[in-house]
Amino acid sequence: MNDTSFGVGTCGEACWSAKEDVCRCSCGGRNHGITRTGTPAPVRQCRRGMWQYKLTAICDFPQAYRMADDAFHTWVREHGYGEPWKDRTFCAKATPSQCRWAEVVNANIVNTRGVPDAYLVWTRV
Repeated sequence: MNDTSFGVGTCGEACWSAKEDVCRCSCGGRNHGITRTGTPAPVRQCRRGMWQYKLTAICDFPQAYRMADDAFHTWVREHGYGEPWKDRTFCAKATPSQCRWAEVVNANIVNTRGVPDAYLVWTRV
């Protein structure tokens, strides 16, 4: 994946591999059909409140929690306590829609019943 971001509205594989000339999603054509030309898919991004985040990891809960906690402690060591560290990095269980993303499917993180159990770690851009 490269570091190209996509618009505030989320586009995905349907747009990235589209064959028609007209883009109908919120990226405004920026990511339209890019995987057909051999360009890697952009990094997934999301918006939480007023902040934009990029997907940094897909893992199980203990590892996701550790990554978010380590990011918090690194921020505090470098900048001290205060509001700026808030929501710098967060982890969240993958939604049913996110469980269909190629990255999440390829991570193959399932619970004992074989149900997808991936957690996504997001870092503020």
